[in-house]
Amino acid sequence: MKKKGKSDEITIKKRMFADKYIELGSAEKAALAVGYSKTYARARSYKLLEDVGISLYIENKMNDISKPTIAKAEEVLEYLTRVMRGEEKDQFDLDAPLCERTRCAEDLGKRYKLFTDKLEISGKVNISEVLKKARERVKDGK
Repeated sequence: MKKKGKSDEITIKKRMFADKYIELGSAEKAALAVGYSKTYARARSYKLLEDVGISLYIENKMNDISKPTIAKAEEVLEYLTRVMRGEEKDQFDLDAPLCERTRCAEDLGKRYKLFTDKLEISGKVNISEVLKKARERVKDGK
């Protein structure tokens, strides 16, 4: 069932943006692909997604393409878990190789943000020296 609203009132360019966004998954890339300037795409393309008309259009399109034949996120996570645990067999009734089970574990870990890089940065900064150099650069026009 489609929601009614301002989705029918969006411009052709905004509709093209929404279609590209669904395809690419990136507001900036979608904005560039349909002709918005680089400056706009980098700094403000996310604003297009906040537009009520565009968001309704995207929601309606996503509902249209949502079919029982397309796996939902929960189904994918369940499958990855079964493979990781060795519960999923191949066509010869063999367990998945260890490298595949490890890959599934890594994919699940990424999904749940279990692997994060922690950087520890230490040092001393003389703020007055930094400000002094910044003022000099401003005076020199750099």
